[in-house]
Amino acid sequence: MVANWREIARVNRKKTHYVILSFVVIYLFLGAFIAILFSPYAYNVDLWPSIVMLESSINIISGFMLFAIVCVLFSVLFGAKFSLSGLTAELITEGQQDKQCRQLFHVVEEMRIASGMRINPKIYVISADYMNAFAAGWSEKDAIVAITRPLLDVLSREELQAVMAHELAHIQHADTRVLTVVSTLSGLAVWVVDCLFRSVLYGGSSRRRSNNQRGGGLALVVIIALRVLLPIITALLVMYVSRSREMMADAGCVKMTRNGRALAQALVKIHQSHKTAKLNKEQPYSSTMHNSLRSMSFMYSPAEAGVGDSWDIASWFSTHPSLAERLKALNAEDLL
Repeated sequence: MVANWREIARVNRKKTHYVILSFVVIYLFLGAFIAILFSPYAYNVDLWPSIVMLESSINIISGFMLFAIVCVLFSVLFGAKFSLSGLTAELITEGQQDKQCRQLFHVVEEMRIASGMRINPKIYVISADYMNAFAAGWSEKDAIVAITRPLLDVLSREELQAVMAHELAHIQHADTRVLTVVSTLSGLAVWVVDCLFRSVLYGGSSRRRSNNQRGGGLALVVIIALRVLLPIITALLVMYVSRSREMMADAGCVKMTRNGRALAQALVKIHQSHKTAKLNKEQPYSSTMHNSLRSMSFMYSPAEAGVGDSWDIASWFSTHPSLAERLKALNAEDLL
């Protein structure tokens, strides 16, 4: 692979800092807006700047920021378990009767040794109708790797090594840690705005809006704008921090296996399966709950093959580099 991966790693760290800082600004703004919205004087637009400076408003903003931190800590502690929510997943152990599962266990162990990781992640095989894999967890101690049964069935041993090496590279590079924080902050911000929208539209704030059309109307306009724009902004931030991380994981895979072509072949197999699903007008991801929460962690983005929910704003922005980009970096463009 010809790219300067050390430089990419340095740039990735800077990107992560920028994204976290952006979310801090977003949450400060949301906290200030909540303080204004539930102030007795919210209907008076001219008082909004002074409302934010009140001690009670500072307490609300601080409380909101603390709430966000608690949510992040909760996702840190239970993120790996949450990543399996809605899935039928089988934990794989060394004494597995199934030959493929037993091979999977040994392959992960081999790649773990090659990566220099000290602890084997927990390994899961997922019963699903699509081909994909992902990793999750805050550290090596609570990390997991998961692969869907259809993908396990079609991969050769070398390709399976490549897929597992890619996922272990995500754990080793702390990508799973970054995505845990970013996805939690993104989802929480969108949820808060949705709650504000419902509160203003159907709750007690409607009386204040009727008392002063200017202030109440402006508050509603701000909330509607946030409800439309915030998912787009957060999706762009996630895309900004995650795209090159897939390339880094591909590079980590090649470092462990010394076989970039095996990874390229696995990616092509996954891509072809998604293309087939699209041609047959199937939606293999719709039958599994909470897959949108895992979309950033998947080895292959369904959006690359046009498979996904067209109404999901986050799916409009690719969090993964294209297959062509990945194959070019793997020197396997002939597989296209």
